[in-house]
Amino acid sequence: MPESLESLMDVLPILDIGEAVVVGDAVLLPSRIRVREPEEKPLSSTIDFWTEWDRTVPPPDFAKAVENMRRQSRK
Repeated sequence: MPESLESLMDVLPILDIGEAVVVGDAVLLPSRIRVREPEEKPLSSTIDFWTEWDRTVPPPDFAKAVENMRRQSRK
């Protein structure tokens, strides 16, 4: 993005889900657009981030981590 359009970076945090700012040589003016969710979603093997982020994480076992670090060796 050219420095002349750097002020558009301030707009990014207020974009809603599915919104984007389009800039470039093929666009006369920077435009705010809304992208619809596809009806047929791609078949991918990525994880469901929302589900994973909502899971509770067990507390770290620092004693085990230190022991694992001590057992490592350089070969």
